[in-house]
Amino acid sequence: MLRFIQVQWGNSRLRIGIQIAAVIAVVAATLEVASVIPGLPKLVTSVSAAGVSAPWTPDTTASGFNAGLSNDYTNPTFGYANGEYGLDIAYPDVVGGTQIKAPEDGTAWWVSGAWCPGREILQTARGPIVAFGHVNAVGGTTSHSVSAGDVIATVEANNCYGNAHVEFMYDVSGADPSNIWNFLPPPTVNPTNGCPQYVWTVAGGNGLDPCNALGAYMHGAIPAHLAPGGPAVSWGVNRLDLFARDSNNQFEHLAGNGTSFGQPWEPHSSPSGTTFESQPVAVSWATNRIDLFGIGNDGVLYHQWWDGTSWNPVPPPPASSTTGWQSLGNPYPKWTPGGCMSGATPCAPLTGTPAVSSWGPNRLDIFTRDTAGHVWHMCWGGGGWCAWEDHGGNATSDPTVVNWGPNRLDVFVRGTDNGYWHQSWGGSAWGPGPTYQDWESHGAPAGTTFATRPSIAAWGPNQLDIFGIGLNGNLYHQSWSGTGWTPTPSPTSWDNYGHPTGANLTGPVAVASWSANRLDVFARDVNGASWHTFTGAWGTYEAHGGVFTADLAEVTWGANRLDIFGRGQNAGIWWANWNGSGWSAWTDQGGNTT
Repeated sequence: MLRFIQVQWGNSRLRIGIQIAAVIAVVAATLEVASVIPGLPKLVTSVSAAGVSAPWTPDTTASGFNAGLSNDYTNPTFGYANGEYGLDIAYPDVVGGTQIKAPEDGTAWWVSGAWCPGREILQTARGPIVAFGHVNAVGGTTSHSVSAGDVIATVEANNCYGNAHVEFMYDVSGADPSNIWNFLPPPTVNPTNGCPQYVWTVAGGNGLDPCNALGAYMHGAIPAHLAPGGPAVSWGVNRLDLFARDSNNQFEHLAGNGTSFGQPWEPHSSPSGTTFESQPVAVSWATNRIDLFGIGNDGVLYHQWWDGTSWNPVPPPPASSTTGWQSLGNPYPKWTPGGCMSGATPCAPLTGTPAVSSWGPNRLDIFTRDTAGHVWHMCWGGGGWCAWEDHGGNATSDPTVVNWGPNRLDVFVRGTDNGYWHQSWGGSAWGPGPTYQDWESHGAPAGTTFATRPSIAAWGPNQLDIFGIGLNGNLYHQSWSGTGWTPTPSPTSWDNYGHPTGANLTGPVAVASWSANRLDVFARDVNGASWHTFTGAWGTYEAHGGVFTADLAEVTWGANRLDIFGRGQNAGIWWANWNGSGWSAWTDQGGNTT
């Protein structure tokens, strides 16, 4: 009998260094062949990558910053003969006093006069060097140890040139810490589209995304590719992709530019011989990359992906490229689309809606449950799909998953006690252990239990926030900040944020983060109206109107930007957004959704 067990974690359990800047780069792979890799794949630390030589053309209009990309030193056409490889980021994306955080564990020091008033240099524990110019030191100017997430510098308000900006550079070799001027990757660089390429890949396999990385270090936000999957996804600035299940239990798709959505809905059909039971779940691990998942009424997990040019797998003519699906099967060897083989035990179909996350390029982790309550895990590591992994449990809700950095996963479900349960992957093992079928209880609020699956978000390294609606209609919250769960005594105590006056809440909430220490939660009440509460105003609810018949969805593609979606009484999808200064009205995007 598989079981949940209750284990109290020590604080050291979650002190894990994060490597947002230097993600492991892998050669872009097509996913037509689902080769099985036993167990969980290991990180690829060396990849033979074909590349082309700089210069290339930087795309400053989609850099991931508002307007502040002033120079891209990766492009020698700017005339910097000393061969700098880096970025200048200026107002409005940085201002005097903007904090810069250590991207990884390592040794930091500050050098005066280099990029006035000085330059902060971090030699990461694994070798490469990250440097920030036009900054003031925090935590000392001489060599000292730092941990991922520590504030190591602040942007100088007047950096001797009259405007606040920061220079960001990266030396993949780490060979010469004393060289503070020319941080050069190897001369062969791939891909060729400049900033904001998702992975700044150099021959040898190490790389980073300068735009996402810099935004993460200075604003504390998780890069876009680390956002958990859902019906709405964004792979870049001003880009929205929305998926829904229609009245025929097939998936449909709308693409938006931040201002409007292209009509009509694009049909994605359903796998041959079945239709979809689940809602669609989409995730992005690269610019112009989408992976779409769903569970069929045959109890099987299906997958489809956009590679920047077309949807895959491409079915044979006359079918369209949006109608092909890759079957990832069912974890039970004796399961068939028609049901369990005679006398087969254990055996059960998959059910509900899967949870999907990507903690780095070419990496996918999928969690789902079967009708017996077992939680199952499958992953893509760039070279093939890993084998199904049974995480046991007695789940009574769909799982949810989030990550706050590379090689980190936190999974939550509701158990048979209607309390929440938690597992985490820290890079080498599942916690709380001793096996990956053991879970940590987070209990339920005093005097009630949970009516919904958990909703989780991560606004920065070593940060987790969990939300749920109680049977009493109240919103509850719990958080992890790197040293312990709050409120105490943890991890079974909960903040009670109540509900709007006269309006009990229902359904799982939608939550997103567009900046460090910023969370926005949307929920609907029992009459279908939408409500908003956020960091700094918890328990105070803004009425956002509408009459919604399904759970809300939320996504962000930049600082001070939120996009909210809900299914209206007319079965159409309605959209509203926050642009930093005001909310738009709800607009009907059509569709005949279930």
